Amino acid sequence: MRKKNLLIFATVLVTLVLLLTGCGKQASDKDDEVVAKVNSNEISRTQLDTEIQWLKATNGYYSMEEEQQKAFDEGLEQKALENAIIKQLIFQGAEEKDVVVSEEEAATQLEEMKKQYNSEDEYKQMLTKANITEEGLKQYFQYQSTEQALYEEVTKDIKVNEGDMRSYFEENKADLIKVKVSHILVKAEEGKATEEELQQAEEKAKQIIGELEAGADFAELAKEKSDDTGSAVNGGLIDMYFTENETGLVRPFVDGAFQLAQGEFSKEPVKSQFGYHIIKVDEKLDSFEEMKPVVNEKLMTNEKGDAFTKYFEELKADAEIEKLL
Repeated sequence: MRKKNLLIFATVLVTLVLLLTGCGKQASDKDDEVVAKVNSNEISRTQLDTEIQWLKATNGYYSMEEEQQKAFDEGLEQKALENAIIKQLIFQGAEEKDVVVSEEEAATQLEEMKKQYNSEDEYKQMLTKANITEEGLKQYFQYQSTEQALYEEVTKDIKVNEGDMRSYFEENKADLIKVKVSHILVKAEEGKATEEELQQAEEKAKQIIGELEAGADFAELAKEKSDDTGSAVNGGLIDMYFTENETGLVRPFVDGAFQLAQGEFSKEPVKSQFGYHIIKVDEKLDSFEEMKPVVNEKLMTNEKGDAFTKYFEELKADAEIEKLL
């Protein structure tokens, strides 16, 4: 038995657990219609109906307009059947590779999820609203854990070499190199400030740069003069890393930040829709060695994903699948 440290984060939505009863390997009721067979295992109508409810719940079906629902319903049964077949294949693949997830692991993950509720009553209300049982939740965790454990088994020998990592780093610097900055904002909002106010703001920003060049402390000036009150209290610090491509910050600000080396501040005000910024780069992670763990993780994720996809495609191709709908 392989012990897996599989944490299922308990932000599980109520709708998520509509999936649960589809995890069994055989039709639980002999009188229940069999809708498909995967090798020696059967998929029941009840399991298929559960998959249909899962697809509806996770795609906002119940908040759709009637016409949208009709469009969504087209081909829904076949999509749900395909999902049920995938689950059967995962269980069978795990069995073939002697991947076992104990009931105790599923029970532990259930307890982790229960901790997200304020009380036992609140937890039981969730079960009632979702029309599920605690046993059903365990089955859900059993499936998720089995899928993850199989993934880990299939991909355990995947490695990436340093040459590949260096190539990836050079080709993807805009997505990898990241900075953390502080700034001082002289507010003059685009579309609101007059031409005169814009000029005054720019002059004030230039004066602040002059003070910095004369040796003034950036953090103290930010606390005293920045119009960005949220960061000013922290000496202008924007407490997050960002890359050139992955950021919610405005483009002129990002471009201005990436023109600077670590420890440098803007020598000219950086204009954005909010006004004029003086930016100081507090940290810049731009070397291969600094970013090597990130690059390794990204490449490993890609390689493992490709390997598992190939494995699953072969698993499916070799299976005897009979759809009875």
